[in-house]
Formats: sequence, structure tokens, C-alpha cells
Amino acid sequence: MGDVIRLENRSVIRVNGPDAVDFLQGIVTNDMRDVAEGQALYAGLLTPQGKLLFDFFIVGDGEGYLLDTDSSVVSDLLKRLMFYKLRAAVSIEELSGVEVYAALNGEMETGAKMIVYNDPRTQGAGKRAIVLDSGRMMDAPDPVRWLAHRIDNGLPEAGFDFQYGDCFPHDIAMDQLNGISFKKGCYVGQEVVSRMQHRGTARKRPMIIQAEQSLPPAPARIEAGGSPVGTLGSATGHKGLAEIRLD
Repeated sequence: MGDVIRLENRSVIRVNGPDAVDFLQGIVTNDMRDVAEGQALYAGLLTPQGKLLFDFFIVGDGEGYLLDTDSSVVSDLLKRLMFYKLRAAVSIEELSGVEVYAALNGEMETGAKMIVYNDPRTQGAGKRAIVLDSGRMMDAPDPVRWLAHRIDNGLPEAGFDFQYGDCFPHDIAMDQLNGISFKKGCYVGQEVVSRMQHRGTARKRPMIIQAEQSLPPAPARIEAGGSPVGTLGSATGHKGLAEIRLD
């Protein structure tokens, strides 16, 4: 269990009810038809203008769906989901006493009141687990190791590498991290995202960078020939993630 890390900055929302699939299908960037029990999607919820408001994992739990999301925006996400609920037959609630874990080497024990799933973003991302019985696992948080793992696998995270409401999904490579379906029907912001995909108009991408010396704290401007070309986000030692202009 040495490679299992508790992620302190994650919260979980449950979406249940007979309309849960259709409700989420109409608002998130990925295809709910691909979610089965014990499996997960990476997805986002956008503004009508296509900017990313929230990103999360949607996990099938047999009764409905669990959304593994950033704790700093969980209240705002709840409000947004309730806003879109209208007359849909769904219940939406934040779960208390829940913990989220990541297995860096892709190995994790399973048990009752515990949902283990593959992180769908990259093959090397490992596994994650939602533990519905708080305190069941004793592994401590290790933000430094999680940071290094994210950088090695090119996994941007809100608050470090981008800000919600300030970027398009393509800017943080959601299209390359299995976070967008281009075959499903309409969802909020879909027209803008599809246009960027088909026209190839993404202007920025997250990239793993390597330096000869220790990288400075984020955010730090990256220049080439005296002109700004990007911004450094997550960094540890000589490696980091940076948002780089493609031009």
C-alpha cells in the first residue's frame, strides 16, 4: 500500500435517480453511455461559451453516479447541477465522511464501501478509489509524490496549472486525456469545443518541461527570444508542467 496516497483536496457528489444518465449526458463533455459500475469517465462542465467551470471523474456505483471533484469548487458545482436539474428526476448531494485515494503504481486493494477505478486520463495515471467509510485506509497524504506523479504523466490540475472559468478544455488537453466525446449529442458549450477540434484552433497546450536547474515557484513566465511563450504551473525539482503557446 506504499504507493497509495490520500488526496486531501477531493470531494464527492452523488447523483442518483431514474433521470441521472440523461441529466448528466446533457451537460457534461463526455459520453455517459461509456460509464458502467466500477468504471469512470473524466469529464467537465462548461460555460455556454465553452470555458471550463469544473472537471471531475464520473464513477458508476451501481445505484447512480459519484463525481470525484476538487473540494475548492464542490459547493459551486452543487449549485450548478441544481440549476440544470429543473424537473429531472434526480437527487444531488455532497457525501460526507468520504475519502479519495490514488494508487500511483496501479495496484490497490478492494473492499466493502470502496469503489476502485482506473484513472481514465492516461495509461500511466494509475488507479483511484472512493472510500465511503472515512478512515478505513490509513495512508497519509503525500502532496510531493502526487505532484511528481502528475507531472510525469502530464496531468494538469486546477489551482496549479489552470484556473476554472479562464480556459477552454483544449487548453488543458482534455481532448487528449479522454475528457471529451466528439460523437455524443449536444451539451453545454459543445458547439465551441467541436469548432476548436475540427478547425484545429487550440492555441495552448500543457507540456512537460525539463530544466538544467531547479524550477522557480509557479506561476512563472516562460520566454523564448525575449517574448513570452507560456506559463509554468506545477513544478518539483527540475521538472514541471507548463502551458505553452503552440505558435
